[in-house]
Amino acid sequence: SLMTAATGIAWNFFSFLLIRLGVGIGEASCAPAANSMIGDLYPSKQRARALGIFMLGLPLGSLLCFSLVGQLAQTYGWRTPFFFASVPGFVVALLMLLTCREPARGSQEAYAVDAEAPPERPYRSLLVIPTFWWIILSGASVNFAAYALSTFLPALMVRYHGGYVSEVAREYLDAIDRPYVENDLLEIARSLRSLHGGMGGLLEEASAASGTSEHRSSKPSSRPVFFDTDPVNLVIWSREKYGRVHPEIEHLAQELRYTWRLLCRPDIPWEPDPQRENPHDRDRLFTVWERELKARALPYTIIEGAHEQRLRTAAHIVDVLIDGRRADLL
Repeated sequence: SLMTAATGIAWNFFSFLLIRLGVGIGEASCAPAANSMIGDLYPSKQRARALGIFMLGLPLGSLLCFSLVGQLAQTYGWRTPFFFASVPGFVVALLMLLTCREPARGSQEAYAVDAEAPPERPYRSLLVIPTFWWIILSGASVNFAAYALSTFLPALMVRYHGGYVSEVAREYLDAIDRPYVENDLLEIARSLRSLHGGMGGLLEEASAASGTSEHRSSKPSSRPVFFDTDPVNLVIWSREKYGRVHPEIEHLAQELRYTWRLLCRPDIPWEPDPQRENPHDRDRLFTVWERELKARALPYTIIEGAHEQRLRTAAHIVDVLIDGRRADLL
């Protein structure tokens, strides 16, 4: 649990990797120790049920993970699920420390554990038991399917759904419940740095470690993450609204990097939204946006036409980037 929580403060890909290795070491030592302890706590007639309940922790935890982690990451950022997942372990560890005592070795066996000499050929003694072979076969089959599925599902979800990071500006304005002021744009920018900067840093580290950075990629790039608001948005917003841009917002616009931008042309009907401004000035603002992206030499693609055409264009851009063919778009 300590290593799980530490994952939430990883500062780059290699720190993330080392911390996760620590998680693996902890889990690898926990399983045999827990099985041995359960064997000493429960007699043979109750042991199978106790072990079964213990082993339910992994599938139930995975089910809870699939149910909660996506929402937690979208709402609070990718680090939060690791902090959240560490809490049950700390609670159980405290309960074990306060209520559970080390059982005597072999206290639940019908015979004295130390009374018999160990078998001369322990592995052979196990391998001649038919049930043991069925356990090996079933365990290997289940794990082969389970790990294949757990590896395939994230890639499938990313391919068709992608990762999505919460819309910081909208959530901030909803939370303050008042007309925003100039300083609020700075607070939104700082939230972007915390949320987008952490996510982007890990993706860049992972991309560089695998040799698939945007400058030298000939293989599929890292998994896509979609951002709704970026610092350039705040630069234009501040300039249009207040006639100036805070230096920290401008610095952030240069600091945070995104692989590609999809710039939507306002050629579809306006949809009323309490947080959207300038319904009659969309064409001019589109020109402002395009001029800003060109001035900063930021790569982008214009998304235009009917909804179906927009979706096809966006999907094509994402597919090309996933395939590592970024140069085809330049």
